[in-house]
Amino acid sequence: MNKVKHLNGEMLARACAFAAKPKDSRFYLRSVFVERREEGGVYIVATNGHVLCCYTDPFAIPHLDFESVMIDIYQENSSRIKPVFTQLKKTSEARINVEDQNGQGGISIRYNDDTTFVRTIEGTFPDWQRIFKQEVEHQENVSFDPKYLALLKDFVLKGSNDSVTLLRSSAEKVNIFQTPNGVVGVMPRKTQDLDDNELLNSEAAILEEVSSASG
Repeated sequence: MNKVKHLNGEMLARACAFAAKPKDSRFYLRSVFVERREEGGVYIVATNGHVLCCYTDPFAIPHLDFESVMIDIYQENSSRIKPVFTQLKKTSEARINVEDQNGQGGISIRYNDDTTFVRTIEGTFPDWQRIFKQEVEHQENVSFDPKYLALLKDFVLKGSNDSVTLLRSSAEKVNIFQTPNGVVGVMPRKTQDLDDNELLNSEAAILEEVSSASG
């Protein structure tokens, strides 16, 4: 049975760059999260706790019973999975079907005539939507980790000439960037004491933002 039909494969593949690394103890972040969208279609989300991406795919068709799934992007059969994601990332508007595999702890990704089994992760993905609902005062001077800003280029879909717009700027909370296909949240860097002039990664990571918002 199809969980989601006509899912944008390029979005799924590009979201992998925003997920946590294989050795991260937060196993639920080593995934891409696909979630039903009330207005139709799905969201495709990934985060490592410092940067978060969310694609909006209005053309995907979720099954009536489908709510969400966490797709494990670090598979035991990675030699088969990686070429699939690599191909999808290079293929503009590739549409795939995500099919249920009852009793096997995963799903199948069907693209063209190929079917690849992919494990899923059981657990709860962070309530990522909370961070986009918070109101913050605009901050003019905000520092970022360059490696997270570099991911903005990877977020833009192949062949597009889309601009990236800064929607929300904050030196304390998540900064929001937008393209026509979705949004990216990036935590700011904070400065330590001025006498050593060192930039530190913010300790208030995205997951802590979610936690504080729910309190």
